[in-house]
Amino acid sequence: MPEGSTDAPGNSKERRLRDAIERPFDENLISSRTDRIINAQEAAEILDVSGRTILRLCRDGSLRAYKRAANSSPWHIFYDSLLAHIESMHEQAFLQNGYRSDTKGAGE
Repeated sequence: MPEGSTDAPGNSKERRLRDAIERPFDENLISSRTDRIINAQEAAEILDVSGRTILRLCRDGSLRAYKRAANSSPWHIFYDSLLAHIESMHEQAFLQNGYRSDTKGAGE
């Protein structure tokens, strides 16, 4: 399959991750207060993902969050966990890019 093909498994996820990392930093979206609680809509705006993605990240534990009531209550997300998630995305991308450049250089 060609390298730039969108049919490759995981390719769109990698592209979205790369786009998020390369997107210019917007200081207006990032607060200096890490003890803050934000809602799913704010988290989605900061990460530039859908609300459904945020809900999945809350449910699977990728974001530290809680609900006040069991069923229909909205998620309350700890801002510091969102920052940690962003940091892990950057770290993951760095390791992936570092690994690729290391293997490329080894064969030359």
